[in-house]
Order: sequence, then C-alpha cells, then structure tokens
Amino acid sequence: MPMSRAELVAEAVRLADGFDPRILTLDSYLERELGDADSDDADPDRVFLKQAVYTCFRYQPALSVFLELFYYEHAASAARADYTLYRVLAGLVLFRLKELGIAELEAFVMAEDPTKMANLLGYIFNEENLDTTLKQEWIAIFDLEFVENEMIAPLKEVKRRIADLLERLEIKAYGIAEAANKRKEAAGITRLPSKALTKPVSPRLTKPTGRPLPEPMRISQTLHANPEPDCLNNTSVAEIEDANAERFERTLKETVATYEESAVKPFKLHETRSNLEELKAKREAEIQSTLRFDMSHYKRAPSFRKKPIVKQTASSILREDALYKKKQEQEAKIIQAYEAELKDSHSFEIWQKKMRERDANLAKEQVELKRAQARASEHNAKAAMMQRVLDNAAYAETLRAESNSMSEMRKLEGDVVLLQNQQLVSQVQAVREVAPKIAVKNVLNARKQRRDDLKEELEVRRLEHEEELRKEQAVREERIRKLKAEQVFEKPVHVFDPTTHSGKGLLGEMSLVEMQERLEINRVREEEQVKQRRHEIIEHREKKLADLKRREEKLLKLRQVAAETAHKQREARIRREAEQQQRDKEIRDRANAVLLVHTEAKRERIDERHRKLEEEEHKRKKAQMFLGAAQHLVEETRFTQLLKGRDREASERQRESKAEVAAYEAIRKKQNKLERKNRRKVRVAHKAVHDRKQQEFIKARREELEKQKKAMHVKKQTFMAARDEERNAIERIHGLNRYADRITKESLRRSRALAATRSLTAQRQDNAGPAEVSSSVSP
Repeated sequence: MPMSRAELVAEAVRLADGFDPRILTLDSYLERELGDADSDDADPDRVFLKQAVYTCFRYQPALSVFLELFYYEHAASAARADYTLYRVLAGLVLFRLKELGIAELEAFVMAEDPTKMANLLGYIFNEENLDTTLKQEWIAIFDLEFVENEMIAPLKEVKRRIADLLERLEIKAYGIAEAANKRKEAAGITRLPSKALTKPVSPRLTKPTGRPLPEPMRISQTLHANPEPDCLNNTSVAEIEDANAERFERTLKETVATYEESAVKPFKLHETRSNLEELKAKREAEIQSTLRFDMSHYKRAPSFRKKPIVKQTASSILREDALYKKKQEQEAKIIQAYEAELKDSHSFEIWQKKMRERDANLAKEQVELKRAQARASEHNAKAAMMQRVLDNAAYAETLRAESNSMSEMRKLEGDVVLLQNQQLVSQVQAVREVAPKIAVKNVLNARKQRRDDLKEELEVRRLEHEEELRKEQAVREERIRKLKAEQVFEKPVHVFDPTTHSGKGLLGEMSLVEMQERLEINRVREEEQVKQRRHEIIEHREKKLADLKRREEKLLKLRQVAAETAHKQREARIRREAEQQQRDKEIRDRANAVLLVHTEAKRERIDERHRKLEEEEHKRKKAQMFLGAAQHLVEETRFTQLLKGRDREASERQRESKAEVAAYEAIRKKQNKLERKNRRKVRVAHKAVHDRKQQEFIKARREELEKQKKAMHVKKQTFMAARDEERNAIERIHGLNRYADRITKESLRRSRALAATRSLTAQRQDNAGPAEVSSSVSP
C-alpha cells in the first residue's frame, strides 16, 4: 500500500535521525532499513526515501548553514524539535526541486503544518536572503557558478508559482489560529480588553521657512595639462645619479652605526623590550595622587527603602519575550492535545501515584537487601584484607631476600671493576714512559710531510691561477678596444611628463594626472558609501529600539496581568487552606464529641456497677446486724472508714506517681530513640567515610605495589641487560687481546693470593696479642 505524503516525510525524518556513522555506513544503514531501493522494480516510496536521506547527508554542510540562519531569523516561531523536518524539506526544495516538480512539492507542503511550511518557504524564496546571507555562506562551500546557476537561479524562476502557494499557506495558518481563538472564546476563555492606542496629534507650530541653498557648482569634465616646469632643465642625469649614490652611502653608514654594538649600547639578546614596569609605576603614582586620607566628611550609606528603578536591557527583554512565547507554545500544545485526544490526565495521575508508591516499597526492599549485602561484603572485605596483609608480608620477605642478593651481587661486581681498574692502571704505568715520546715523534714527522706536500700543491695552483687571470685580462682589453673603435655610447636623458603613461602596453595603464583624478573620484565614492552605510545603521538601530520598546510594553502588560492572576490565585489558595482547616477542625470536633459520648456512657456503666455493689454490701451488712452479729460493727465501721480514707490517699499518691513515672519514661524513651537514631546516623556516616578511605587506601596501596613491582622488574631487566652487555663487552675485549686477558687472569690470581695472605696475617696478629705486635713492629 503506497504511503501518503505526510507518512513519507515522517519516515524520512525517522531515518535521518536514526543514522549513526560510527556504527554503519549510509548505504548499509539504508539497505538494512529500506531493503531493495536500487533495482528497476523497487518500490517508489523506498526510492524516494533513499534519495531524500542521501540528499540530507550529501549536502549536509550547506543545509547546516541554511538551518542555522533560518533558526536565527525565526527563533520565536521555529522549534528545535523540528530540525530534521526542516532539513529534509529544505534538501528537497534546494537540491531536488527540478526532479520533484512544483506539484509534488505543493502536495508535500500542504500535508504538513501550514505555519511551519509558510516560515520555511518564505525564508527560502526571499530574494534578499538568497542574494546576501545565503549566497555569502554557500560560496564558502561550493563554487560561485554552482551556487548562482544550480541553487539560486531555479528558485528565482519558480518564485511566482511559489507565491500563490505561500499565500494559501498563510491563509490556512491564520485560519487555524482564528479558529483556535474562537474555540477558546466558546470554551469560556475571555480575552482581556486592550487599552486603546494613543493617537498622536501634532501641535500647531509655525512652519519653518526653507533655508536658501546655493547654486550647484559646475564641475568641468575636461583635463588640461600644465606646462612643463623649468626646473627639469636645471639638473642632469649624472647629477641625480651622484646624489643618489651619495645618499645611499650616507644611509648605509647611518644604518650600520644604528645597529652596531658598543660598550655604551650593547645588544640585548634574548630579551624583550617592555615598559610595563614604568607604566605600572606611573599608574600607581596617579592613583596615589588622587587619594585623600585627611578628608573630614564622608559619604552617607545609600537608602534601600525606596523601590529601585530597574532599567531593562535588550537581552532581558528578548529573554522574557522568548519565555512568554515558549509558554504560549506549551499552552497551545496542551489545548491541541486535549482537542485531539479528548481525555483528561486524572486517571494517569492516579496510576502514576500508585506506581510511585510501589516503587517506594520496592526501593525499601532494595535498601534492606543492600544492607544485607553490605554486611556480607564487609565480612568478605575483612577476610580479603587479612589475606592481603599476609600476602604483603610474604611479598615483602621476598623483596628483602632479592634486595640482599642484589646487594651481594653489586658488591662482587664492584670488586671485579676494582681489579680491572687496577690492571688498567698497571698497564698504563708500564707504557706511559715510552709510548708518548714515540707517538709525538710520529705525529710531528707526519705533519712535516703533509706541510711540504701542501706547500708544493698551493704553489702550483697559484701559478696556474695567475696564468688564467693574465689570459682573461688580455681578452677583456682586446674586446674593450674593439668596442671603443666601433661605437660611442651616449647616456639618454629622460624627461618626466605627468600627462603621459609609460607606454609598456600593460592593462590599466594611465598617467599621473589621470591616476590622481581617479583616486579623487574613488575617495568621493567611498565617502558616499560610508554615509549611506551610516544612515542604514542608524535606521536599523532605530527599528531595533522601536521593536524592543514594543516588546517591553507588551511584557509590562503581561506582567501586570500575571501579577493580578497570581494575586487572585494566592487569595483563592489561602481561602481553600482556611476552608480545609475549618473542615479538619469540624471533623476533629465531631470525633471528640463521639469519643466524649462513648466515655460518658462507659463511666455511667462503671458507676452503675459500683452503686449496685455498694447496695448489695449494705444489704449484707444490714442483714448481719439484724441477725445479732453487730456487737463489734460500730468499731469495725469506724476502722473501715479510716482504712478506706488511707487507701484513697495511697491510691491518689500512687496514681500521681505513676503518671509522673509514665511521663518521665515516655520522655526518656523518646530521648533514647533520638540518641540511637543520631548515633546510627553518625555511625553510618563514619562507616561510609571509613569504607571510602579504606577503599582509596587499598586502591592506592595496590597501585603503589604495582608500580613498585614494575619498577623492580624494570630495574632487574636493566641490571641484567647491563650485566650481560658488560660481560659480552669484556668477553669481546678479552677475545680481541689474548695477551691482556692472560695478564688480567694472572693479576686476579696474584691479588686473590695476596688478599688471602693478608687475611691470614691479620688473624695471626689478632691471636698473638698486643705485646707481640708491638715487638714485631718496633725494630
């Protein structure tokens, strides 16, 4: 089933938004989304979608520049959410208009929002925009010929046909807006009466008389050459050349003297001339001169009781106007959504409330689960920390053993180097007395031989060069004699004529007089252009100020209306809160009344039961009296009344004590609860800080250990490589000089034997005692 125009545009917008060049290429992406769109029997809708998306990305720089200028011009009426829609339709209009046709373009445009399409087509087919801003930006991307012939010319050709389409779009857009206003009025939304505009009335002033203007001066267009000056015959070419040579020599000497270094004026190399410190000192002196610390009066503090006068800036006015338009668009979208869907969001809000409650319960469960997991992770972390400490101790022990072995190895290598140096010193001492004299003698003999050879060669070359110069000089003198005999040269004298040109045949050749006239004409033209530009700038500034003033007046009215509305809403909210408080109070009063009734009924039932019990007790005692058991009744009654009084006093004291204890316990319980809660919070905060610091310490320790391992590994590798290289070098040296190798080994053997003898002698001296040592040393 073929797609409609609106569906095609929406699908093209979706494809353009979904493309990501980091994941797929454009061909692969369109093949995955559309399928076959290149064969002869492919679906026309797929072919159109593929071409539309290709156009968006092929001409992306030009479209981006166009949309940037379009949004700058229509910042209040064009939404950023429709960026891709404008991009697709602009690509079709600017680059595929010949293939698409005016009829198809009209069908696509009429299928979209008329307001958006009217703004887009109105900006594209505006000749001022095409010839100025758009052309200047496009020629930075494409050739000038392509922009003028392939982009702008086709748009100007169909402008008349597009004008009818624009007129219909504007009528449709304004008709929709008027219908929306009527629906608002029908729904009960009344428009506030607007204040009548002030009609300016010109005062009756005396009309000024016109200023008399002088008659225009007639400017002659003919050129008259002045006679040649007599001073041209006073000097000759030779004098001019002598003066030029003298001036050149003088200038050369002055320049050399200027840039010559001396003790008075040395060169300041690698330095930059700057008078910053001098300027700072001068500015500081100026500021210090304006300070007056001996003034007796002072300036009073400003009063903030008066309402300040805030002057609106252009940016604040435009910002507030943009917010107002954004709010209008949001309200229009809400009304359109309600008109289109015919449903309220109350059910959604109820569902949203239930879902939020369920999410809160789930969050609580998740918190408990996380607490359990945190306790388990704390246990695991402690175990891991303990294991880590043990591993670190073992690793430290290994490092210490390696360090000891490496220190011993370095000590042995130092002994080897010492022996090698000693051997080298002995060899140098052996040959130092004889070898230098022989070497100096050989060098002197070689230098004498080279000096003699060089003298002979230079003498031969000098004689050859003198012979060549003599021959060239003879040839040159012969030529000069011939030229003097054949021709006599005369220096031509050129007279400068300011009315004639050079006659070289160059393009744009002119005389000095003509050049001066042309420069004067250009100067006058530039002054006129500057005046015209100044007038345009002033006019543009006045228009901008008028627009800002109009917007400020509109925003002032809107603020007044918003303030009145907010005041009414505030009063209504206060009234609703008072009514709600009154209803709550009535509900509480009714509940208290019901509770009082129930309490009174319960008290009456208890009193009735006590009264019945007292009556029965009274009857029983009265029956006992009549039965003859009342001989001690009077005394018993008196003591019974005393005991009851004491019981009542004890009960009263007990009740008061219980109430005090209960109040104290309640207060103490609440205080303990708050203390436990605070301690829990502090403990949780301390634990979080401790855990974070512990994690950071573990991480830093791990990184430090890794760095130490890497450094130790690198040092080991470096040491091993240096040791291997040194060994290889020693082996190569020994291989090259067998005699030196044998001498070295013999020296090492003798040094080891000598070291062993010295150690044995030292041990014997230590065992013999100080007396024997002194006796052995004295003679």
